[in-house]
Amino acid sequence: MRSLERDYDTVWGSMLKQSIRRLYPGFNEGYYGASSFAEILEMGEKLGMIELEYDESRGNYVVRSKRAA
Repeated sequence: MRSLERDYDTVWGSMLKQSIRRLYPGFNEGYYGASSFAEILEMGEKLGMIELEYDESRGNYVVRSKRAA
């Protein structure tokens, strides 16, 4: 996540999924009990790992890593 944030002004959920799939080609949301990648992102937000902002026009999440206090 932080690597993407260094390279891009806006990190979209789809960009994060593409990066994960490049690193882990066998990645599957179902393995983590989710039916979609959006659900994985929402789990990450609930766990306090990331911040999400939904963009209605794109139908995609903007993802930000949580900043250490």
